[in-house]
Amino acid sequence: MAFSDRDLLWLELMHTPEFTPRYIPSLLERFGGIERVFEAGLLELGEIGSSAAGGIAARAGRNAAQREAEMLEKSEISLASFESEDYPPLLRKIPDPPPVLYFRGKLDITKKPAVAMVGSRQSTAYGEQVAQRLAGDLAARGVVVVSGMARGIDQKAHQGALEAGGRTLAVIGSGLGNIYPPRSEKLVEAIAENGAVVSEFPFDTPPSKGTFPQRNRIISGICHATVVVEAAERSGALITARFALDQNRELLAVPGPISGRMSIATNYMIKKGAKLVQRVDDIIDELPAEVQTTLNPPQELGPPPELNEPEAQVYELLSVDTPQHIDIIARRAGMATAELSLTLLSLEMKSLVRQLPGAEYVRIY
Repeated sequence: MAFSDRDLLWLELMHTPEFTPRYIPSLLERFGGIERVFEAGLLELGEIGSSAAGGIAARAGRNAAQREAEMLEKSEISLASFESEDYPPLLRKIPDPPPVLYFRGKLDITKKPAVAMVGSRQSTAYGEQVAQRLAGDLAARGVVVVSGMARGIDQKAHQGALEAGGRTLAVIGSGLGNIYPPRSEKLVEAIAENGAVVSEFPFDTPPSKGTFPQRNRIISGICHATVVVEAAERSGALITARFALDQNRELLAVPGPISGRMSIATNYMIKKGAKLVQRVDDIIDELPAEVQTTLNPPQELGPPPELNEPEAQVYELLSVDTPQHIDIIARRAGMATAELSLTLLSLEMKSLVRQLPGAEYVRIY
């Protein structure tokens, strides 16, 4: 795709030394548009108090912007500037909106109701199952599920939305030419086909300790509400939670076992006033009334599938939040491993049981 002259000016601003996003609102308020910013003199630019004024006046970012535009075109990556129609409407309202968003997919989905779902990379089977189920239920109602594509809760949220045939958006902590986490190509393709993969960082920016906290303000800023599924005491998900509060967005949390390390932060958040989430309606109820009226009606659950005697026996032995190894299930059920394997497969096909790595199983409901 070819970039417009306006797009190139926004890229130039991005590459201007010492420029930071917090000056975007004051720049546009003072000058009215990106073209006028670059037509202004040094004295006028100095009025906004940015140390980047000299670099803007000297067009210090022009060459870097042109080089990056060429890389983006070759990689078929699109650009949405702060003034673009595709720019997420809610993101414009945060204190430090990114000047541009690089994306693959369909960024216009951010005009639909959106909920962020985040949590720990070191997630438990319980947390992953909850994230996947809640994300799927939100997607079925027409809500865009937004997360950070990190391993653990984030990826389960994306997968849950995709499995429900819904829309999801990933905000990554690196450039789109340097996807993190590695070996995520299939998930990236699936998200781009059914939503968008987004970054505020230039094409070849590597991931770092600083880029992930910075991108978290975008995850919450795109959304009406943020749900924290699991978080340890020092989890990065808490940064997203703080951004949500600073941005005056709703904050919700999923409770967990009081002895669980991954539930320390979420339980504490609920204690301090975050909305407790047990089902998707708890999230929907916190969205603005005008947003709720645009959602799909709840899906009516059909009758549970009929289970034969071995299936019913195994199903009752399984737990939603505690994975069990197939050998333990066989011993408790008094079944041979071959018979149990067929029974578990049947339950999986009926969407009642999920197999986890290491030959462990949990109930879905």
